[in-house]
Amino acid sequence: MKKHLVSIVSLLFIFNFFISSCSTNDSHPDANVVGSPSISTSEISLINQTTAISGGILTSTGNATILSRGICYSISPNPTIADTKISKPGALGSFTCTLSGLTAGTQYYVRSYASNITGIVYGNEVTFTTTTNAITLPILTTFGATDITETTATSGGEITSAGGATILARGVCWSTTSNPTITDNVIDAILSTGPFTSALVNLEANTTYYVRAFATNANGTGYGNEITFITLDSTIIELPTITTTAVTDIFDTSAISGGNVLSAGGEPIIARGICYSITPNPTTLDDVIDSPGTTGPFTSLLVDLDPGTIYYVRAFATNAGGTVYGNEVTFTTL
Repeated sequence: MKKHLVSIVSLLFIFNFFISSCSTNDSHPDANVVGSPSISTSEISLINQTTAISGGILTSTGNATILSRGICYSISPNPTIADTKISKPGALGSFTCTLSGLTAGTQYYVRSYASNITGIVYGNEVTFTTTTNAITLPILTTFGATDITETTATSGGEITSAGGATILARGVCWSTTSNPTITDNVIDAILSTGPFTSALVNLEANTTYYVRAFATNANGTGYGNEITFITLDSTIIELPTITTTAVTDIFDTSAISGGNVLSAGGEPIIARGICYSITPNPTTLDDVIDSPGTTGPFTSLLVDLDPGTIYYVRAFATNAGGTVYGNEVTFTTL
């Protein structure tokens, strides 16, 4: 009887082992295996005398709760959390940290870190050197808006100081509210030096817009003065009416012409004068003599002409609806 009891117990043990083995094979154990986290270190940016920006990207939690993450840094390679560290609690995804209290002109080593119940892991090491001199924000001026239509306009700016560092980006930003930033509408400008212009497009008719030039260096983004403009109404604006005055007092290098603004049209006169060229149908892209005013006659003195040369002249007037030209007159210098 005792032998039979031992045999039954043995069979039950083998049967349970078999069932347990089958159950384990069907349960995909890998989904429950806890491993180490996976993290990488981001490149350093906005480096200054005593500050810089770093961070990391946590790409795997290792199938466990993240207990800590952040960056650690030192003036020696392979920093650990025993050195200076900045904690950034969270799980998967990217994060940034501001390093402060650094020493100018010093090389630093940075690694991201993350830990779960299996322990702590470190990302790749990156290095950077703080600047010797302080970097300030760029200083700019913003150009006034020109070529304004119902849906477009032109602005721009010029960097008057780079802040002691390379310009990383520049352009204009605009919005329908005051103090636009690079989180609003932005048009980047090519190159990093000299004045630049930018075309603002897809605007709303009869709307007030606020514009600021911007430039970014290692310390951040600086903004120029704010300018405003109003896009044109979608209704058609009547253009001015103008005639060109016959040329008189012709000499070898000078002559007198002018025009007469008969009507300002649907908006006030913005500009008027004459334009001239040695080719027919001159425009304001050719030589221009402005004559400020509104309606009525005006005269203009043409100088620095070439002797014995045929010139073509047209008066012009501009309002918010655009520019119109008077009749063309010609003359030949002596």
